[in-house]
Amino acid sequence: MMDKIDLNKIYLNKLPADDSKEIYFESISLTGLDEMHKYSTNDKFYEFFEFNVFKSKTETEQYLKKLINRTKLIDGDIQAMYWFVRLKEDSKLLGSAALVNINQNRKSAEIGYGIDPNYWGKGYVLLLQNALIR
Repeated sequence: MMDKIDLNKIYLNKLPADDSKEIYFESISLTGLDEMHKYSTNDKFYEFFEFNVFKSKTETEQYLKKLINRTKLIDGDIQAMYWFVRLKEDSKLLGSAALVNINQNRKSAEIGYGIDPNYWGKGYVLLLQNALIR
């Protein structure tokens, strides 16, 4: 397992490359707002979430800002990391991925992700999960 300094360095740069030739991760930012909002208005996307579909771009932006804010260092530690997940062939946004509740003392974290329903059933979740676990 990585020590604290290595984990922070990975987040501040980029997630280690996965073995996939199909997807890549980039730091989550407001530059992906329009793309994220597009799938965030799809009712099907919320089938397994505890909140409702975003009705406005402002709601999506507030949520995205909340994710970005969670990535701030607290006492030198990262508590959460979020990325956009994109297709390598055309850079289209598939969704987002996260490591949350990071506890570097216990060397544990929870994984999370949200994928545009238009890409469900195509194997991208498995690629994403494997990359996050690594």
